[in-house]
Amino acid sequence: MTRSEAAAQESAVARTPSAGLTRPWLALVGWLVLLHIILYLRLPWFISPTLQSYLVQPLLWLATAALAFWLWRRGVGSLLPASRWVLPLCALAGALQVAFYVFTGMMRGFGATPYGRTPALIALNLWFGAARLLGVELARWYLVAGLARRRAWPGLVAGFLLPWLFQVGLWAFEGIGSAQAALSLACRSLLPAATENLLAMYLALWGGPLASLVYRGVLALFAFLSPGLPKLSTLTAALLGIGAPLVGWLLISGLEPYLAAKGAARHPEPGARAGEQAGGV
Repeated sequence: MTRSEAAAQESAVARTPSAGLTRPWLALVGWLVLLHIILYLRLPWFISPTLQSYLVQPLLWLATAALAFWLWRRGVGSLLPASRWVLPLCALAGALQVAFYVFTGMMRGFGATPYGRTPALIALNLWFGAARLLGVELARWYLVAGLARRRAWPGLVAGFLLPWLFQVGLWAFEGIGSAQAALSLACRSLLPAATENLLAMYLALWGGPLASLVYRGVLALFAFLSPGLPKLSTLTAALLGIGAPLVGWLLISGLEPYLAAKGAARHPEPGARAGEQAGGV
């Protein structure tokens, strides 16, 4: 390798998201931990719960997204997936999960939704959900796609654990007063949120932040827009929460090699194309 090639390689490495991440990734993780504390304590206390939910928290999530985006701008990489089929597949994974819940609701019945049904409340919930998803998924992508390249375990653990805790909520652990309550929390919240976030982390590694955003966005739309949610027993909630994301992962991981081969055939490398022309001559 010549000196110029070595210098070019060192320059490319220095510009990747994983290079020089010691301070940036710690800043992002520190901000996410601080955000957990702010949300748990509902700071600042003098603001009403309505303003907390629909003004303060969305602004905090947008600040998280802006921080992750700014850190991404310090390196190279694309926010867009490499294949045009990535986002439709992610939407299909989310739609399959919704279909499982709807089918279960048709069998067991639907209950009242915890979200408001007036147009104003639906719009506010969509605003809140979009801001939270944007902040969480951009932060997740930066951690798993940038940090995990050099420090695999810290990046993967942070990219899973922090978003998972955001979805569950630290206040959920306050209600554990018995073994039955702990089992209900695990089956209805902890395990479903864990498998959903594992799939979202896989999608972020595979297709970037838009991939996990589309998948979780479909689930959020169903939750916010559905007039009712299915009535689930503890066991059914655990089986659906674990099994539905697993089916989505099997679908996407099974099609991933085919899509990669199709993309390589459509956009062959210059060297391979030149070799084919030379062989033909």
